[in-house]
Amino acid sequence: MIEVQEYLQGQVVDGRFPLVQYLGGTEHSAVFLTEYAGGKNQRAAIKLVEAPPGNAETQLIRWRLAARLSHPHLLRIFEMDRCELDNAAMLYVVMDCADENLSDILRERPLSPLETRDSLGPILEALSYIHSKGFVHGHIRPSNIMAIGDQVKLSSDGICRIDESVGLQSGQSHYCAPERALGVISPASDVWSLGVTLVECLGAHLPNAEQSSREDVSFLANLPASFRTLVRHCLNPDPQRRWNVAELKARLQRDPFAEQEVITPVRQNESPKKRYVFTALTAVGLIVAAILLGLALPNHGPNKGRIRSAGRESGAEGLKVVPAKAQGSSTTQIPRLDNGSSGTSPALHSAAPGGLVRGEAVHRQLPDVPRDASSTIWGTVRVRVRVAVDTLGNVVAANFDSAGPSRYFARLSMAAAQGWKFNPPSVSGKSVPSEWVIRFAYTKNETEATGVEQNP
Repeated sequence: MIEVQEYLQGQVVDGRFPLVQYLGGTEHSAVFLTEYAGGKNQRAAIKLVEAPPGNAETQLIRWRLAARLSHPHLLRIFEMDRCELDNAAMLYVVMDCADENLSDILRERPLSPLETRDSLGPILEALSYIHSKGFVHGHIRPSNIMAIGDQVKLSSDGICRIDESVGLQSGQSHYCAPERALGVISPASDVWSLGVTLVECLGAHLPNAEQSSREDVSFLANLPASFRTLVRHCLNPDPQRRWNVAELKARLQRDPFAEQEVITPVRQNESPKKRYVFTALTAVGLIVAAILLGLALPNHGPNKGRIRSAGRESGAEGLKVVPAKAQGSSTTQIPRLDNGSSGTSPALHSAAPGGLVRGEAVHRQLPDVPRDASSTIWGTVRVRVRVAVDTLGNVVAANFDSAGPSRYFARLSMAAAQGWKFNPPSVSGKSVPSEWVIRFAYTKNETEATGVEQNP
């Protein structure tokens, strides 16, 4: 059993890799932050494991083969070799240092269906690549699903050849397919482990071996409907009947995973749920979709809590920001906009363009984002709320133009949008109803809001 703790910080492995900071480990391994000079100094992780008696070279060969694999959703392996630390024979592998892993998030909360879907896509791409090269991952579980920046990545140090004889790891058997008891691993074994991981991500109870052997799928009732078929085919006890990665990818593309849910306004004093780096993937997807649809997204600026104002898409001069007032009853829901094909109500279309004077926002309310929530954002989380405004300038209806990847930030946006006030537009000197899209952009250091008049 390996016993590597923080006291080893400051030591140098193989004369090249300083143990800068202890990151964590298991009874079999320990991971430290280190420095790797691969053309230029860069942040890396070094994993130390006990040198298996008479089997150390086999493990080194696995790492060397894994280091030859290259995929955007796989952690890179840089170096591997033997070493001695505190008079103990060990092996080490130097690889990309992830920002965090999925197990850290799941200890606090499950993922939403949309978050799970957007993490699943990159995992399937990586598995498809691994399997096509004649390898299996062998250790699909939340702790081995990482993120660097806005990219999901799988660990690489456990990769081995298809049908290679391997044993179970203590404490992790619930992720192992039934056939692993025979000591053989295959691509179907990875699919089983992925199915168990999905169940855990979505907050359902993990199936145990006894349930699986008699094909008891009662736990599926606790999963979102869009995932039930996919998970059921992942957890088929017969490896020959499990779906392969290609079938899972086809299902992921076909099912309506991305349908947005109706989200009610946030309640006062509601506790925030922490966000995490995987959310950035969904945000990136929304940005790409917006570009393809020709939707202009707001620019970033250096000031925290900035508010921008615009008349139409062409923009207008910024208005004086009126400090946000305390919200009224935040539990009161307002009417929703008609979700017809046009996205606007008939009353808004009736306004004549002649003699039109554009409206303007006179009270723009920013969401109050707790620091512990904003600190978990990687990239930019974007939400667009479409509001209907009456002739007095009050918001009377609201709906999501795009709810974004996070229920928590969607609720904050909806609550803030309801507090906006406008000078209504006028036609021939008479105030008319209007429709606006309020765009919220959340980053780790700032929150921005931009109002764009859509109609008349």
